[in-house]
Amino acid sequence: MGYGDFNQNNNSQSKGLLAAGWRPLNRDLDVSFFANIVVNDTWNLAKRSADFFSDVADALSRKQYSWWANILNVFSDSIQYEFNELWNYITPDPASPDRRHKDVLVAQTPIVQLVSRDSIPIEYVLNRLEEITVKNILKILGKPDLITQYYWERYFYYPVDRFTS
Repeated sequence: MGYGDFNQNNNSQSKGLLAAGWRPLNRDLDVSFFANIVVNDTWNLAKRSADFFSDVADALSRKQYSWWANILNVFSDSIQYEFNELWNYITPDPASPDRRHKDVLVAQTPIVQLVSRDSIPIEYVLNRLEEITVKNILKILGKPDLITQYYWERYFYYPVDRFTS
């Protein structure tokens, strides 16, 4: 499988998330977070900013292209990538579970597996038990405040008003 195939698979799954009701979660500028970076990590901020502005200047100053092509080049994927790197550095990460602790509940539902009277796989039993446990805990806790997912270097959220169970 080549890079193009890999990118198409990820792109189709990303569209699947959007089709399933997930929405992109935008990172917002937090003034106190940015001020903390300016005070405590000035050198790294200056380096990243200079890197971004250097790339923009390179995109605008190409001699072999016309002026309008240089302006269009500012909107290229490479400049967008550099901007996203800088933006992700100066904005706080969206709220998400702390993966260092095992207080995160996850269950793939619905669980589909062939089960008969003669054959009940232990994996099925454990997965079903996990699904029942998560559903019972959600009954106690109620609707979550935020449902997020991180996929292919992007954050997505699921609207809480569409969350049923």
